[in-house]
Amino acid sequence: MWKLVLAAVVVIGASTAFAAPKKPPARPAPVKNALDCAAYKKHFIELAYADFLAAEGMDLSAEERATSKAKFVSAMEDEPEIKAAVAECVRGEMPRSVYDCQMQAKTVDALARCVDD
Repeated sequence: MWKLVLAAVVVIGASTAFAAPKKPPARPAPVKNALDCAAYKKHFIELAYADFLAAEGMDLSAEERATSKAKFVSAMEDEPEIKAAVAECVRGEMPRSVYDCQMQAKTVDALARCVDD
């Protein structure tokens, strides 16, 4: 009798040990790389600068553009919206799908559409 019980325990234990693992609930993978978050911040500011130039209708020389961009980037570093987005990325709360979409965006409006989808 005890051999039968032991055999049943071995069979049940073996079947559960080799059972396929349960899949976790589907969630978008977060961005986890600090370099990705730094690239995201740079891309965000680049698009904002291009949007600013277009809105202002500025036609600058290369030297004027470099000076203007340096001032713009410095000012944007403290912008709450950018700080919040980068912090979300750094904390790993930004879904990879949103990150990928925003990194492919060519305009500020396209950035917003990535989050709205």
